[in-house]
Amino acid sequence: MPGPGYLPPPFPPARRIRSNTNPFERETAMSDRLYSLMERHQKLDRLIAAVQRRKSGDAFELLRLKKLKLAIKDRIAALMRKRPSRA
Repeated sequence: MPGPGYLPPPFPPARRIRSNTNPFERETAMSDRLYSLMERHQKLDRLIAAVQRRKSGDAFELLRLKKLKLAIKDRIAALMRKRPSRA
């Protein structure tokens, strides 16, 4: 069993959507992906705060968590750019 600070690999494979599916299905899948990334981003935020509170916090662990959080933030931004605008 992994320890309390364990995180799964950064990016699970995205769900493939055929191009002939309806726009609602694509939007729902993107929303699910976006939601999952935002959850992971928040979890990393809490983990970073916990590491910073520890007096013996590992600098390398903190750096790894911050880089992962930034990578997830970039993925969220990329998904937001791809999102169809609602008019």
